[in-house]
Amino acid sequence: MKYKTLAIVAAVALLVGCANVSKEQVGTAVGAIAGAVVGKKLGGDSGMVLGALVGGALGNRIGAHLDEQDRQKL
Repeated sequence: MKYKTLAIVAAVALLVGCANVSKEQVGTAVGAIAGAVVGKKLGGDSGMVLGALVGGALGNRIGAHLDEQDRQKL
């Protein structure tokens, strides 16, 4: 389990480190990963899939909102 967590953290760190990646994209990825982890713990494999979908959608909307705030500040 520790190796999976480390791999997830490394993947997110690489994604966040890219300059051309929007907050919407990062939010989608982070939300999907977090949702999958929580879903797996709560509901097994089917919970993992549902968690990834819900987490990804929620992360996408949060990231899009943050991108819109950045555009308005400019």
